[in-house]
Formats: sequence, structure tokens, C-alpha cells
Amino acid sequence: GLFSFMAVLLAAAWMTRPVNTEERSAVFYEYSARLLWILLISVYLAQFSAIWKYSVDLPFWEEWDYFLPEGLPKGLSWDWLFGFAGYHRVVPTKFMAWLNLQLFDLDFILQKRFNYFIYGGLLFTLVKLKNRVIGRSEFVLFPAFLLFLLSPIAFENHVNSYQSQIHLVIIFTLVALLHIYSDRLQGKPLAIFFFCLIAAINTFSGGMTIAAVLLPCWAVFVTVQIARGRIDKQKGWWILLAGGAIVSAAAASWIYGYSLPAGNVWISPFSGLFWDTFFNLLSFGFGFEMENPILGAICLLAVIVPVIILWCDKELRQQERVWQVTAGVLCFLAILATISITRGTFAGTSKASRYVEFGLMLIPLTAMAWWLALKRVAVRRVVLLSVWLTCFGAFIDDWSFSPYRDVGQMELFVLETLEDHVLGRGDGSFPWSHPKPLPPFFEGARRLDVKFTRQFRGLATNSQKYPLKP
Repeated sequence: GLFSFMAVLLAAAWMTRPVNTEERSAVFYEYSARLLWILLISVYLAQFSAIWKYSVDLPFWEEWDYFLPEGLPKGLSWDWLFGFAGYHRVVPTKFMAWLNLQLFDLDFILQKRFNYFIYGGLLFTLVKLKNRVIGRSEFVLFPAFLLFLLSPIAFENHVNSYQSQIHLVIIFTLVALLHIYSDRLQGKPLAIFFFCLIAAINTFSGGMTIAAVLLPCWAVFVTVQIARGRIDKQKGWWILLAGGAIVSAAAASWIYGYSLPAGNVWISPFSGLFWDTFFNLLSFGFGFEMENPILGAICLLAVIVPVIILWCDKELRQQERVWQVTAGVLCFLAILATISITRGTFAGTSKASRYVEFGLMLIPLTAMAWWLALKRVAVRRVVLLSVWLTCFGAFIDDWSFSPYRDVGQMELFVLETLEDHVLGRGDGSFPWSHPKPLPPFFEGARRLDVKFTRQFRGLATNSQKYPLKP
């Protein structure tokens, strides 16, 4: 309607603004960059529109556990907030659910929409990282590589608001990368860096892997700067000791009380199953849905070759931005390796939509690495275009928003199952939504008067079994 018309007018006005240069190639790239930004924002809003349209006010899988006696019915308890949810401590995700309950009676539609808004923040942070590493006025076609991060190939993390844990842990990782190498160990960047590591640890289990990669990267960099005389030796060693102690304490607190979930078997990184899972996870992040480890091996080469080039150049490897990109690449490769170890025995792990987001992050990081590694402009353009065209071909069939419609339809079936049970016509089982029968969880939600339960108020058949709050 009117909003769309105004948006088109604003985009057209921005697109046609004069460019402050007379160089033909610069004009071409500036207008191309503007067009890419408009396309990127349009795709983001189109996907947001699909999520908005098909979202159903209903919890999914782990979200049903909010209504167990030790969950939200108990209030915002420390034990629940910092307790394990399977493999993970998901403090921000649980806190958002509690806050939603206080403000909006736990509206899951709102939770899902806000989850995608968080993803927009992730994309924004990637742009900030690129501007810090390469420069705002350089690599202006960078949004072309962000387009692939908007593919519905990662639909599971957008339709399930509980997956905010993955969006948030990646944001904490990117913000940590922005501040990992502060000039002369300034206090504010260091505080942000350590806070992000601790927050990542308590957001998703992969945060432990992130801390295990970024903390040593930071420590090595600081040690090198001390050895070169760029940082005062006493100050540097004290900060190294303090930083290591703080993050180690956070990691130890995460480990306390951890137990391997029943039925889970970790696999050795020296086994064939590990490498098969790892390579397929990696290739899935680049859009390849075919299960073939060779594709993953090729993707791995595309990721690590520019990093090797950077580190073979004596001048480049002294630059902070090279350390930043290297740490980012190592982070996300390590997370994929961790998933392969802990989830490799589960069917479908290597091409699971919920894990693809970690692999997707390697696309913009790889593009940045190649941009830094190749000094000859012509060669750089050819290589980056080749990477982009490869991704374009891999993602060409991954732009349908039908998964959002299909998930919405399944959630409507779940509501029908709950209605049948309340009327005494079933046991409320729906394995797609939760492996256990839903009635015990539903009872907890109904006692809290959660918004989605109110549609069942007129169904009095089982009112004694599911009493509402007074």
C-alpha cells in the first residue's frame, strides 16, 4: 500500500543521488553498490513478510519446556535461567521468553518476529566488521555476498524463535572480533571483548568453542605486541593473566553441572564419519545440498587459501585486520567441527537447516580474506566474481519461502491436536512439535494464562484437568 509506495520513492531518490566523482569506474561501482543495498533490504523484508504472514502463536520443541514446573511457573529463578537446556545454557533466549511473558503474556508470534529482527542485527554487525577490516569506502560490492545469508536455506532458525540462541551467539562472536585487537589494550574494547566471550558461553554451547578459539588468538596477538615493544610488558602480562582468568572462570562455571544427554555419542575427529559430516556441513553453508565431502573439501580450500596467502606475506601478517579475519574463519570452522563431533551420529546433521547459519558466515569472511590477500585489482575481481558465481549457482534453488508456509500449516495441525485432547478425543501427542505428549506442558502454559492457551477457554470438557489461573 502507501508504505510500499513511499519505500519505492525513497529507494529511487537514494539510488539516483549524484556521485561525488567523475571517474567512470567509481560511478559504476557506487551505483551498483546502491542497487545491491536496495536488493538486500528488499529480500530481507520479503522474508520478514513471509515469517510475519505464516507465524502461528505456538511454542515449538524446547519452548514447551518453558512450562515445566522448574521453568516459567517458578518465575525468573537463577537455576532455570542459567540451567542447561540439553547441551546449552541459553540465558538470553530464556530471559527474552520471561520478559515476553511479563509484557505480552508470552506471544510466540511476537517472539518469532523479534527473532528475525535479531538476525537483521547480525547482518548489520557483519557490515560493521567489514568496514572495520577493509574500510567503509572499499569493497563496496560486499552486500552481494550478504545476499546468500538471506536464503531460506536457514529457515529453521527463523521460524523457531528458540533459535535466537544461534543468531545471538554469532552476534557476540562478530562483536568480539570487532574489539579483539584494541590499540594499546584500551579498557573499553577489552571489556566489550571479554563480555562477548562470556555472553557467548552462556548463549549457546558453541560459545565454548568460540572462547576456546578467540581467547588464544587474542593472547598470541598481545604476546607478539609485547615482544615487539608496542605494549608495555608489565601492563600486557597483567591483562593477559586477568583476561585469561576471567574467561576461564566463565568456562568453568559453564562446565559445572554438565552431563552428556542420554543417547548422545561423540565421535573422534580422526574418524571418517567426522570428516564426512564436517565437509558436508561446510558445503551446505555455501549452498550445496548434495551430500558429497569433495564439495566440502573444495569449499575448505576456498576458505583457507586466502588466509594462508595473508600469513605468507610478512607485511600483511602484521596487520590487525589480518588477525581479525583469521580469527573469524577459525571460529566458524571450529564450530562446524564441534557440531560434527557432538552431533555426527545423528541422521541429517550434515544438511540440517539449523546448523547452516554457522557455515553461511564463512561466505562474507572468505570474501574479505580474498579481498585482503590479492593486491592486484584485476586478479581480485576475477577471484571474488568466481566465488560469488559459485555461491549463486549453489543457492539458485534455495529462494522459495514455502518452508514458512509449511511450518505454519504444521503448527495449525498442532493446535487441532491440542483442541482434540481438550475435548477428550486424543492424548495430545504430536512428535513434530515435541517428542513427549504435549498435555503436561500445555497444562503449565494454561496455568500461566499464556496467550496461545486462551483460544481453548470455551472448551470446558477437560477444565478440571487443566485449571486456569484464578
